[in-house]
Amino acid sequence: MGEDKNKNKNSFDSFKEWFEDHKLRAVGNILSPTLLINIFFYVLVYLIHKRCLWLSGMAASIAYNWSKPEKTSVKIIHAR
Repeated sequence: MGEDKNKNKNSFDSFKEWFEDHKLRAVGNILSPTLLINIFFYVLVYLIHKRCLWLSGMAASIAYNWSKPEKTSVKIIHAR
């Protein structure tokens, strides 16, 4: 009976389960780029599944921009 339940999970349910399992570890690293990229990836999968093409494009763009490290000059300017 439990196996049937696992087979019927969609990507959003998988994301919610993953988030519940990892939320305590993520509290200190809430702005960690890796965590944010993972969240955006699952949101992107969900939006594509629901055929929200415009929103999935926005989520992909944000995830891509957050995955790139900042230039050294930008880090120095923002450190002041």
